[in-house]
Amino acid sequence: MKKKKLLTYCTNCLMPHTRPRITFNKQGICNACQWSEEKRTKVDWTARKKELQFYCDKYRSKSENFDCIVPVSGGKDSSYVAYMMKHEMDMHPLCVTVTPLLEYDVGKKNLWNFIHSGYNCIQITPDPIITRKISRRCLIEHGQPL
Repeated sequence: MKKKKLLTYCTNCLMPHTRPRITFNKQGICNACQWSEEKRTKVDWTARKKELQFYCDKYRSKSENFDCIVPVSGGKDSSYVAYMMKHEMDMHPLCVTVTPLLEYDVGKKNLWNFIHSGYNCIQITPDPIITRKISRRCLIEHGQPL
């Protein structure tokens, strides 16, 4: 009888080893937690924000035209970036989203809510035949679709 392998988990965040592309160090900490710790301890966030502020000041529109482009999906990460640029950096972002090949209702609702909370957004819908070909190639060559 074959012995089944038990699930192993990150000793820090409890992410299971079944997550794609996850790796663990000798202490059993996953690569996402290792990267998070590195960002927390090795990145000077004050200097990074000052540099971002410099570029925002340099390119900020004087006439309230769009002064930056923010790619958005309606998810929390891209929505947060758009929020920060608009409300904390005083920029006028033009948000751009590319319609995914398989669009889910929750994704559409999130994007609709995002746009209707006060953001200008352009939505691009690429040719579905070309998108399918690219997705198929990515699946074959990289193990995951577009």
